Amino acid sequence: MKSSIYNMTASAVFVAIITICSQLAIPFPSGVSITLQTFAISLTGFCSKPLRSFVTILVYILLGAVGIPVFSGFQGGLGIITGHAGGFIAGFIPLAVLCSIASVTSKKPFKIIFSATGLILCHLMGVIYFSIYTNTSFVSSLLAVCLPYIIKDAVLIYLSYELSLRLKRHRIFR
Repeated sequence: MKSSIYNMTASAVFVAIITICSQLAIPFPSGVSITLQTFAISLTGFCSKPLRSFVTILVYILLGAVGIPVFSGFQGGLGIITGHAGGFIAGFIPLAVLCSIASVTSKKPFKIIFSATGLILCHLMGVIYFSIYTNTSFVSSLLAVCLPYIIKDAVLIYLSYELSLRLKRHRIFR
Protein backbone atom coordinates (compact mmCIF):
# COMPACT_ATOMS: atom_id res chain seq x y z
CA MET A 1 0.00 0.00 0.00
CA LYS A 2 2.75 2.44 0.98
CA SER A 3 4.64 1.67 -2.21
CA SER A 4 1.66 2.30 -4.48
CA ILE A 5 0.92 5.63 -2.75
CA TYR A 6 4.57 6.59 -3.13
CA ASN A 7 4.56 5.64 -6.82
CA MET A 8 1.36 7.59 -7.54
CA THR A 9 2.67 10.63 -5.68
CA ALA A 10 6.06 10.49 -7.38
CA SER A 11 4.37 10.14 -10.79
CA ALA A 12 2.13 13.12 -10.06
CA VAL A 13 5.14 15.22 -9.03
CA PHE A 14 6.98 14.31 -12.22
CA VAL A 15 3.93 15.05 -14.40
CA ALA A 16 3.80 18.48 -12.74
CA ILE A 17 7.53 19.03 -13.33
CA ILE A 18 7.19 18.01 -16.99
CA THR A 19 4.19 20.32 -17.42
CA ILE A 20 6.05 23.28 -15.91
CA CYS A 21 9.16 22.63 -18.01
CA SER A 22 6.95 22.35 -21.11
CA GLN A 23 5.74 25.91 -20.59
CA LEU A 24 9.23 27.36 -20.56
CA ALA A 25 9.21 27.59 -24.34
CA ILE A 26 10.90 29.64 -27.01
CA PRO A 27 9.05 29.45 -30.34
CA PHE A 28 11.16 28.35 -33.31
CA PRO A 29 10.45 28.82 -37.04
CA SER A 30 9.88 25.09 -37.56
CA GLY A 31 6.92 25.21 -35.16
CA VAL A 32 8.73 22.96 -32.65
CA SER A 33 9.54 25.14 -29.64
CA ILE A 34 12.71 25.02 -27.59
CA THR A 35 11.61 23.78 -24.16
CA LEU A 36 12.95 22.11 -21.05
CA GLN A 37 10.79 19.04 -21.65
CA THR A 38 13.80 16.86 -22.38
CA PHE A 39 15.25 17.82 -19.00
CA ALA A 40 12.04 16.90 -17.17
CA ILE A 41 11.44 13.70 -19.14
CA SER A 42 14.98 12.43 -18.57
CA LEU A 43 14.86 13.48 -14.89
CA THR A 44 11.71 11.40 -14.56
CA GLY A 45 13.58 8.45 -16.03
CA PHE A 46 16.70 8.87 -13.94
CA CYS A 47 14.66 9.15 -10.71
CA SER A 48 12.21 6.33 -11.43
CA LYS A 49 12.24 2.65 -12.18
CA PRO A 50 11.41 1.77 -15.81
CA LEU A 51 7.76 0.89 -15.21
CA ARG A 52 7.04 4.04 -13.19
CA SER A 53 8.79 6.23 -15.77
CA PHE A 54 6.72 4.59 -18.53
CA VAL A 55 3.47 5.09 -16.62
CA THR A 56 4.35 8.68 -15.69
CA ILE A 57 5.02 9.70 -19.29
CA LEU A 58 1.93 7.84 -20.47
CA VAL A 59 -0.19 9.72 -17.91
CA TYR A 60 1.35 13.02 -19.07
CA ILE A 61 0.52 12.22 -22.70
CA LEU A 62 -3.00 11.04 -21.86
CA LEU A 63 -3.68 14.18 -19.82
CA GLY A 64 -2.66 16.21 -22.85
CA ALA A 65 -4.72 14.00 -25.16
CA VAL A 66 -7.93 14.69 -23.24
CA GLY A 67 -7.34 18.42 -23.49
CA ILE A 68 -5.57 19.37 -20.29
CA PRO A 69 -3.03 22.05 -21.30
CA VAL A 70 0.16 20.22 -20.32
CA PHE A 71 2.01 20.59 -23.62
CA SER A 72 4.15 23.52 -24.72
CA GLY A 73 2.29 26.82 -24.88
CA PHE A 74 -0.45 25.59 -22.51
CA GLN A 75 -1.87 23.40 -25.23
CA GLY A 76 -3.70 20.11 -25.00
CA GLY A 77 -5.87 17.85 -27.11
CA LEU A 78 -5.46 15.14 -29.70
CA GLY A 79 -4.59 17.78 -32.29
CA ILE A 80 -1.28 18.43 -30.55
CA ILE A 81 -0.40 14.74 -30.36
CA THR A 82 -1.34 14.21 -34.00
CA GLY A 83 0.27 17.51 -35.04
CA HIS A 84 3.79 18.24 -36.22
CA ALA A 85 5.37 17.57 -32.78
CA GLY A 86 3.49 14.32 -32.13
CA GLY A 87 6.49 12.13 -32.86
CA PHE A 88 8.55 13.89 -30.21
CA ILE A 89 5.74 13.51 -27.67
CA ALA A 90 5.57 9.77 -28.39
CA GLY A 91 9.38 9.66 -28.26
CA PHE A 92 9.28 10.82 -24.64
CA ILE A 93 8.36 7.27 -23.64
CA PRO A 94 11.55 5.52 -24.86
CA LEU A 95 13.62 8.49 -23.65
CA ALA A 96 12.31 8.18 -20.09
CA VAL A 97 12.45 4.39 -19.99
CA LEU A 98 16.00 4.23 -21.36
CA CYS A 99 17.16 6.93 -18.92
CA SER A 100 15.57 4.85 -16.18
CA ILE A 101 17.47 1.77 -17.33
CA ALA A 102 20.63 3.88 -17.50
CA SER A 103 20.18 4.97 -13.90
CA VAL A 104 20.19 1.39 -12.59
CA THR A 105 23.12 0.30 -14.76
CA SER A 106 26.37 0.23 -12.83
CA LYS A 107 28.86 0.86 -15.63
CA LYS A 108 29.24 4.44 -16.87
CA PRO A 109 29.60 3.56 -20.60
CA PHE A 110 26.22 1.80 -20.46
CA LYS A 111 24.64 4.80 -18.73
CA ILE A 112 25.78 6.95 -21.64
CA ILE A 113 24.70 4.40 -24.26
CA PHE A 114 21.19 3.98 -22.82
CA SER A 115 20.67 7.72 -22.34
CA ALA A 116 21.99 8.56 -25.81
CA THR A 117 19.86 5.82 -27.37
CA GLY A 118 16.78 7.28 -25.65
CA LEU A 119 17.58 10.73 -27.02
CA ILE A 120 18.25 9.39 -30.51
CA LEU A 121 14.99 7.40 -30.52
CA CYS A 122 13.03 10.43 -29.33
CA HIS A 123 14.52 12.62 -32.06
CA LEU A 124 14.21 9.92 -34.71
CA MET A 125 10.52 9.42 -33.92
CA GLY A 126 10.04 13.18 -33.99
CA VAL A 127 11.84 13.67 -37.30
CA ILE A 128 10.06 10.78 -39.03
CA TYR A 129 6.63 11.95 -37.87
CA PHE A 130 7.40 15.60 -38.71
CA SER A 131 8.57 14.53 -42.16
CA ILE A 132 5.36 12.60 -42.81
CA TYR A 133 3.11 15.29 -41.28
CA THR A 134 4.67 18.16 -43.25
CA ASN A 135 5.33 16.11 -46.38
CA THR A 136 9.01 17.09 -46.40
CA SER A 137 12.07 14.94 -46.91
CA PHE A 138 13.71 13.19 -43.99
CA VAL A 139 16.87 15.27 -44.43
CA SER A 140 14.93 18.57 -44.49
CA SER A 141 13.05 17.52 -41.38
CA LEU A 142 16.28 16.46 -39.69
CA LEU A 143 17.76 19.89 -40.40
CA ALA A 144 14.64 21.69 -39.21
CA VAL A 145 13.64 19.83 -36.05
CA CYS A 146 16.61 17.77 -34.89
CA LEU A 147 19.92 19.48 -35.47
CA PRO A 148 18.96 22.78 -33.81
CA TYR A 149 17.92 20.90 -30.65
CA ILE A 150 20.12 17.82 -30.27
CA ILE A 151 23.08 19.45 -28.48
CA LYS A 152 20.76 21.33 -26.11
CA ASP A 153 18.91 18.09 -25.38
CA ALA A 154 22.13 16.17 -24.72
CA VAL A 155 23.23 18.85 -22.26
CA LEU A 156 19.81 18.80 -20.58
CA ILE A 157 19.99 15.02 -20.19
CA TYR A 158 23.42 15.31 -18.58
CA LEU A 159 22.15 18.01 -16.20
CA SER A 160 19.10 15.95 -15.29
CA TYR A 161 21.35 12.97 -14.56
CA GLU A 162 23.52 15.07 -12.25
CA LEU A 163 20.43 16.43 -10.48
CA SER A 164 19.02 12.92 -10.10
CA LEU A 165 22.21 11.82 -8.33
CA ARG A 166 21.80 14.65 -5.83
CA LEU A 167 18.10 13.94 -5.32
CA LYS A 168 18.80 10.26 -4.72
CA ARG A 169 21.67 11.08 -2.37
CA HIS A 170 19.25 13.12 -0.24
CA ARG A 171 16.64 10.36 -0.56
CA ILE A 172 14.10 12.65 -2.22
CA PHE A 173 13.30 10.03 -4.86
CA ARG A 174 14.03 6.33 -4.89
